Amino acid sequence: MLNRKYFAVAGLAACLFGLAWPAHAVEFPPAGQDIIQGVVTFEIQMAGEFVGEPEPVDFIGRFEGPTIVQRGDPYPDDSAGGQNAIDTEIVSLELLGQVQVVGTTDAWPAHLTLQASRPSFGRAIDTNVDPGIDFPAESFFDIFFEIQISGTPLGDVMLLNDEPLRMSSLIDQIPPDLGLTPYESDPAAPVTLLLPAGQPVGVVFFAKHTPEPGTIVLLVFGGLTLAGWKLIRRRRAA
Repeated sequence: MLNRKYFAVAGLAACLFGLAWPAHAVEFPPAGQDIIQGVVTFEIQMAGEFVGEPEPVDFIGRFEGPTIVQRGDPYPDDSAGGQNAIDTEIVSLELLGQVQVVGTTDAWPAHLTLQASRPSFGRAIDTNVDPGIDFPAESFFDIFFEIQISGTPLGDVMLLNDEPLRMSSLIDQIPPDLGLTPYESDPAAPVTLLLPAGQPVGVVFFAKHTPEPGTIVLLVFGGLTLAGWKLIRRRRAA
């Protein structure tokens, strides 16, 4: 009896916190705000001076936390042939993580946030030819960010971009399901990293926004616990 109750409670909890994926949407929602938990990964090349090397060095930046998106009401976009569209803006980005030299254990704490003086606008545009269905939709954000890296060989370092980092996805609901439709930058369009004084010191070659690992664990755990409960019931009924 204890095993049965355990599997039932564990499976239900996992469903409530991650397994109950929302059904795919049909129409764009009205204006509102979305909080998206996820992990942003940057593939970066930096000047070697940051780690005492004469040549450029490859880094991986990994940042985790909430992104808050403000969206407006849907409207017919003449520039997109009258298809419905939504204007969006990332109003908060507070991600903590680290920047690590590829192939080594050298890493430093880092904080990824927005540039306060430059808004990070975006848009979602309906791509469905059916006038009653707004998904799938092409969604993008042009992001102006800052990365504060602590404790490098050069001390604390602030990096930022002057040209926006565009991250795009073909989404089937709002807020988007990062597990199915992650946001990615274009590897063919790298973005230069600058010091606050404007000196170029590196490049972001690729960026990706994916779900937090905890969400994936809950999905797997929920599926396993529910399956285990059903197996116990079958065995006891036999």
